[in-house]
Amino acid sequence: VRQVVAATGAVTSLYPLVAGASKGVAVHPHGTVLYVANTDNNLVLSLTTGYTAPPSPAPTAVPSPEPTTTWGVLEVVAGSPTGLTGSTNGVGTNAKFNQPYDVASTADGATLVVADTYSSRVRKIDLASGVVSTLGSGFSFPAGVGVTWDGTLAFVADTVNNRVKQIVVATGATTTLAGASAAGAADGVGTNARFSQPVGLAVSSEAANGVVLWTCDRNNHKLRMVVVGTREVLTVAGTGSPGFADGTGTNAAFNEPYSVAATADGTVAYVADTNNHRVRLVSIGFETSVTTLAGSGAAGAADGVGTHAAFDTPTGVAILNDKDGNREDLGQSLLFVTDLGSGRVRRIVAATGAVSTLYPLVGGAPRGVAVRGDGTHVYISDTGSHLIRSLSTRITNPPTQVPTPVPSTEPT
Repeated sequence: VRQVVAATGAVTSLYPLVAGASKGVAVHPHGTVLYVANTDNNLVLSLTTGYTAPPSPAPTAVPSPEPTTTWGVLEVVAGSPTGLTGSTNGVGTNAKFNQPYDVASTADGATLVVADTYSSRVRKIDLASGVVSTLGSGFSFPAGVGVTWDGTLAFVADTVNNRVKQIVVATGATTTLAGASAAGAADGVGTNARFSQPVGLAVSSEAANGVVLWTCDRNNHKLRMVVVGTREVLTVAGTGSPGFADGTGTNAAFNEPYSVAATADGTVAYVADTNNHRVRLVSIGFETSVTTLAGSGAAGAADGVGTHAAFDTPTGVAILNDKDGNREDLGQSLLFVTDLGSGRVRRIVAATGAVSTLYPLVGGAPRGVAVRGDGTHVYISDTGSHLIRSLSTRITNPPTQVPTPVPSTEPT
C-alpha cells in the first residue's frame, strides 16, 4: 500500500506487504484509516495510517420518537471465514457449515438454531460461548427451522422427506409432527397430512390453540398451518398452482414461497413470496385475507413504500415484536428480509410497508434471517459463504423522560 503526496509526487510505502492481491482502496474522510479490498483472500482489510483527525465539537443530541436504524456492523458468528465446508462442531470460526439455509433465534437471543442444509443436520449455537453443536441429524435437505420463545422446542422443515419434525432441545429427541415421504397436498392429522417440499417455518408460541407452526409448502405454492398439540395440518392460503393474486384463503396465489414470519399470537403472518419478488401480508381469521405488503413484482433493489419498492428473490423474513405480538417501545412492528438476488438485508415497517436497505451487500448468498427479541441484532444464514453472520441493527428506543425530583421536608 503506497502513499503519494499529490503536490510533489513523493511516494512512500505505507505498508510493506499485504498477503494476496489487493485491488481496491478507500480512505476514511479523516484520513485515519484505509480500507483495502484484498481480492485473493476475499477480505476487506483496515489499515491505520497514523494520522490523527482534528477534534470536532460534539453534536447536540436530538431525541427522536422513531427508532434509529443505520447500517450496522456485520460480523461472523460461526463458520469458516475462508469458506471451508463441513459439519465440524467447535467454537465460532472453528466450526463448519455446509450451505445453511435458515436460522432461528430464541426470544432472549441466547441460542440460534440453524438448518445446515447440505450437511443434513440441525445445529445449535450458544451465543454467549460461541459453541456450535449438533442438535439433530438424519434429515434430507432441511431448509427451514423455528424455535419456541423459551427455546425448549425446535421445529424443522425436513424438505425432501416432505415432513415437519419436532426436536426437544434439551435431549435432541426428534419426532415427526406431520407429513410422510410421499409428496401431496392433503390436510389431515400427523402422517395423514401431505406436503411437497416444505421450506420456511415460523412459530407462534401464544396462539389461541396453543403452539402453532406456519410453513411455506413450496411446491404446492401454499401457506400451511400445523397445530403442535394435535398435529393437525390445515391449508391457510394458496391455490395450489404458481401465480400471483391477492384474495381470501385459497383464492390467493403464491409462486414458490420460501419463508414465513408470524406474530406470537398467530393472527398475522408475512410470507416471502420468492418468485413473485414480493412480501405478502396474511391476516388470519375466520376469513383469511392475503394482500401485498411490499414489492412491485419486478426483480430489483429499490427502496420505497409498498409496491413502489422492489425485491429480487426474497428468501427469508423475520418479525421483530414482543411476546404480546407488538413492539410498544418502538411503536411499530418491523420485518427483516434477506433479498437473495440483490445480496441485501432489507427492513420493512409493517404498518406502512416502507422498505429500506439495512445492509447493502452481504457476501455469498444471504438466504435465512432471524432477529433477536430486543431488535439489536439480525442473524443471517449466508449460504454461499457457509457462515452464520450477525448484523447489528442499531435500533435505539426513544429516551424516557426523567421525572423532576420533588423536594422532601423529611430528613434524608
